[in-house]
Amino acid sequence: MKWIKWFLILLSLIGSAQSFESINFYGKLSDNKVISIAQDDTGFMWLGTEDGLNRFDGINSKIFRFGLDDENCICGNEILDILNDGRGSLWIATSNCLNKFNLNDYSFTHYTNDLNSKWKLSGNYISQLELVDGNLCISSENGLNILNLDTEQFSLIKLPPGASVKDVSILQEKNLLITTSIGLYTYSFKDKELLPFIEYFNIDYTKDNIQKAVIFESTLFIAYQKKIVKYDLKSLQ
Repeated sequence: MKWIKWFLILLSLIGSAQSFESINFYGKLSDNKVISIAQDDTGFMWLGTEDGLNRFDGINSKIFRFGLDDENCICGNEILDILNDGRGSLWIATSNCLNKFNLNDYSFTHYTNDLNSKWKLSGNYISQLELVDGNLCISSENGLNILNLDTEQFSLIKLPPGASVKDVSILQEKNLLITTSIGLYTYSFKDKELLPFIEYFNIDYTKDNIQKAVIFESTLFIAYQKKIVKYDLKSLQ
């Protein structure tokens, strides 16, 4: 969940001429708790809940759920993240596996870590998705996977011992900023190298209990359990 990013965007709108409209989804969605949201290229809104995926046209919704007897269905009902790849597909993270949803024929392809799976992930609980220069970044409970959308080849970013992924965001120059249980790291797609964040920017930050980190307009925000700390990255370059 990218709550910090959306929070900062909302802050930037305060005081401007923006207006907000409340949409009543009650009774129209598979569940009232919306976890994730995305828009496809035709304008439909896709809402992920704890009990299914919903396509919303502004008035009505079409619901997609897992079904034991349905070979072409989503692989889980807890929709943790949704990403539009701009190539005619939605990528849907669930607590059971990763789904590729073809928007042309509404077919699902499942990506798991099962032994018989053609595309093997490091884990089935997929918490977050990011897209960087044709590379789909997939956060699972057992690590961070990269899927090249052109070659359909998977790779695994090897994290330091004891590190688990908490959050992933896009860093400058098409790199990744990875929040882990033991601190912040950067990953370069060009060099295929993982480095501690302090080697990218010389910042003396507290590594314990980081929840999320995001860069917004050259400012790094680090969220801890009870506070948010910000750093001006321009002054550190």
